[in-house]
Amino acid sequence: MKKIGIILAIILAAVVGASFIAFTSISRSLEDLAKLDIGSVDLSAAKDGVYEGRFEAAPIKVVVKVEIMDGRISDIAILEHRNGKGKAGEGVAERIIAEQRVDVDAVGGATYSSKAIALAVKRAIQGN
Repeated sequence: MKKIGIILAIILAAVVGASFIAFTSISRSLEDLAKLDIGSVDLSAAKDGVYEGRFEAAPIKVVVKVEIMDGRISDIAILEHRNGKGKAGEGVAERIIAEQRVDVDAVGGATYSSKAIALAVKRAIQGN
């Protein structure tokens, strides 16, 4: 019985340790995302077409398809958005289209996802 207790204690310690490491890694990734400057993008240099952009900062992953027509962002399709609790951030795509710029205000309560989507759109337009 004592042996089982020791084994369970070791397993519990391993789970707690792994959880701490995962939490720390995710926190660091989100802190790094918060520090990133979205900046601007020169739409006049963008050629008409459909472009794909990606951005990932654990636990968020975004893949977008951006359509440029006549030097304007005409459509943004979110192909993938692994978002944690940031589903509402998808509303930032409408803001980007309406304002024709990527550095728009984030959707309240979904700051990280909003920023990740904007960065994916910027990468699509710039071809990165």
